[in-house]
Amino acid sequence: MSRPQQPPPTLILLLLFALTTATTTFVLSSPITLRSLRKLSRPITANCYGNNYDGVGVNEKHPTWGMTSEPLIRLSKAAYLDGVKDPPRLATSARVLSNAFNKQGQCDTSNDHDLSAMFYAFGQFVDHDISFEGTGLKFTETLNIDVPPGDVWNVPLPFTRAVFSSNKPTFINEPVGPVNFVTGFLDCSQIYGNDLQRARELREFRGGLLRSQVAFGKEFLPKTRVDPVTGLFYLGAGNNTVIAGDTRATEALPISIMQTLWLREHNRMACLVAERFGVAHSDELLSDSAVDEWIFQTARSIVCAEVQHIIYNEYLPRLLGSQAPRPCELEYDEDVRVTANVEFATAAYRFGHSMVGCSIHKFAANGTEVPELPFDLAFNAYPLLMAGPEEYDMFLRGIIKHHSFNLDEKVVDGLRQVIRGRLDLPARNMQRGRDLGLPDYNTIRKAVGLKPQNMTEITDNLDLQNKLIQFFGVNLVNLEPWLGILIEKKQTDSLLGELGTLLIKDQFTKYVKGDKCFYTHNPQRWARVELRRAIEKVTLADIIAENTGISMNDRAMGTSPWTAKYGPLV
Repeated sequence: MSRPQQPPPTLILLLLFALTTATTTFVLSSPITLRSLRKLSRPITANCYGNNYDGVGVNEKHPTWGMTSEPLIRLSKAAYLDGVKDPPRLATSARVLSNAFNKQGQCDTSNDHDLSAMFYAFGQFVDHDISFEGTGLKFTETLNIDVPPGDVWNVPLPFTRAVFSSNKPTFINEPVGPVNFVTGFLDCSQIYGNDLQRARELREFRGGLLRSQVAFGKEFLPKTRVDPVTGLFYLGAGNNTVIAGDTRATEALPISIMQTLWLREHNRMACLVAERFGVAHSDELLSDSAVDEWIFQTARSIVCAEVQHIIYNEYLPRLLGSQAPRPCELEYDEDVRVTANVEFATAAYRFGHSMVGCSIHKFAANGTEVPELPFDLAFNAYPLLMAGPEEYDMFLRGIIKHHSFNLDEKVVDGLRQVIRGRLDLPARNMQRGRDLGLPDYNTIRKAVGLKPQNMTEITDNLDLQNKLIQFFGVNLVNLEPWLGILIEKKQTDSLLGELGTLLIKDQFTKYVKGDKCFYTHNPQRWARVELRRAIEKVTLADIIAENTGISMNDRAMGTSPWTAKYGPLV
């Protein structure tokens, strides 16, 4: 197979050794023929998700839980005026709140942690797997954001309302649910797609590979293709665009870098599987549909396990510290619903916007920093990654070597004052909360068993206290939940405060307990225990080193007080 590869490290050799007893119906010492390979009853790792790209039936008892287009659930009562869908008429515009609370000012790179920009980039990559409250295709229902007199924009900021479930409420005055356009499982749908049509469009259908385009001898996301019958681009994409499992793959360079990295990892793993089983040099075998499917699902299952392991072993411990869920302590429970809640998806898990820096930095192989790219120029800029033989690696080094900003209420102008499209991301976050009927910060606290807070309890910062009194009063009436989660006092070894930590810990616990396909469940579905043990040693640094020209230590996301003191959680 014509894919550039480096010699596999000891870890991958161990992984491949674990594949040798994949099934009882295939023995390596037997002649490798189409007939013998077609006897394989299942992929090496018995890929649990299979062809259920839309998540239907992953939970056999509750087959619609976690499926694509399932409505988000609620932990608190919706704050709609009519109890169904009419958003509250709050006195203060989200743009006014953004101007008052979220203005970053100078790009001060000092921070309270040692986390790299890779931390928020990986977090966005995870978010695109589990949450997407898309807007209507006809763009008819709006909730535009008013701007104050003298604002840099003198017209309302455009805002399209989310799509709500077409299912009629069971009871009168029951609120409608916002649709989640991706599955509710950590199933790597951002890599492989959320429906069979997209999944098939992404595949090479040869050797288990995903489609790609090659530039300077390296793989990048594939271009969209034209339907020969209609003459239109597949999946509604335009000319010269690239596609991935998620439609947001190119919205900003950090997520584009992550999508490209995991495309390469899938194809690298597919090549290793094919090579290990002696089919890599046979066009007949690689082109056979059964062999292709077998290799593809094997590679997909391994890649998903790698992603899941990195989330819980590297990412969440850096975010939540000692409160990070430990998958090894969580058993599958078919009555645990993985479906994300509105409070998590719309408020708590949007903390990463405050950690984005003013620029995307670039470093050459010798460590020299080259001219950076202002973040407001990093939107829909995928061609920049392919502009030269070292461009991708230089951008990737930048998000590894450069610190992320503090997790606080401040957001850089590159996200708050975006001229193209008149985008103010903090204002949009708060407006989305109103659109989806999120109640105020203290109402959500009470709904999850926490005590309400006043302005002196939520923060010790006097400047913030004065602003909170001005807009929300001493008792924080109508405090926007997204804003409150960013302001609240941080817990001892978590980057977040009490409510943010609770919401994220609870949801990521459900992603393990409510998913029978999570890699720590049902060990018998792995060919050998060595395979799972090999996956449990994988780090994000390993993935980067194997798929780029970058060698590095094991802390691609940097460190936190917890990981620096105790090391990663296994």
